[in-house]
Amino acid sequence: NEVELFKIRAVLEYISFNLLDSAQICIDKLWDKDEYNSYKNIGDAILLCIKKDRFDIFRQIPKFYKAILATDPNLAEYLGKISKVHFKKPLKEPSGIEQMFQ
Repeated sequence: NEVELFKIRAVLEYISFNLLDSAQICIDKLWDKDEYNSYKNIGDAILLCIKKDRFDIFRQIPKFYKAILATDPNLAEYLGKISKVHFKKPLKEPSGIEQMFQ
């Protein structure tokens, strides 16, 4: 679904912008420099991780859990289902980018 992909990409770009170091660590684990440089931005590369079923990035970097939950709990639940990753429920109501999609 194009709308869902757009939403996921926007959320991932938000996350990668706010957690640039963690995102870079994640990318470095998956690709060498030359291959990474062929992607337009970190968001695209993370989205490709998801398409390649490389959900271990979320297990390795706990900040991604928190960022996804805080940004969009529905996306966290969706990623949890398709990746068999168990996301904990957020303690407070989320705020931020998900409001753009309502």
